[in-house]
Amino acid sequence: TRGKFGEAQLEQLLESAGLVEGVHFTRQQYMTGDGDKIGIPDLTISFPGSSVLFIDSKFPFERFLDAFETDDLAERETLMEQHAKDLLKHVDALAKRGYANRDDSASFVVLFAPFESILTEALRVDPLLLEKAFRKSVTIATPTTMMSLLATVGYVFSRNRLAESAAEIQQLAGTFLKNVSS
Repeated sequence: TRGKFGEAQLEQLLESAGLVEGVHFTRQQYMTGDGDKIGIPDLTISFPGSSVLFIDSKFPFERFLDAFETDDLAERETLMEQHAKDLLKHVDALAKRGYANRDDSASFVVLFAPFESILTEALRVDPLLLEKAFRKSVTIATPTTMMSLLATVGYVFSRNRLAESAAEIQQLAGTFLKNVSS
């Protein structure tokens, strides 16, 4: 259920950014590398010019939830430290899949965390977590940062459509002028 919530939230963010499934992104396409199967990213965004961006929204947060269910502050802190380590292990697992190393890929893969506090609490106990993830070509995005990223992607698509339309108008005008002068 929690995984479905994250996917539903990501879906809402994609819609808000004006991105359309089958046009701008695909879901869970099986990826291969050097003939080996390397995994299935939750989303693959295809940019104009054949570049792609991979987004994964699955990650461990059991210890995060457990931390908020205990009244023992020492136990809560221990669970948050374990949560940060679990998150970093998932970053490592994503990095090993090699999505960011593909020729057509952006230089990073996005790990979507559906709650701001998932990242905030992990950063509180491990302030270098984002830097560690960046070094492995993984960026962790919360709803706020994901919306900014997806809005930028939507802007790129709209600018590309505008440029294509301008080129088509220019071509039609040239054809028209050629026919008129003949």
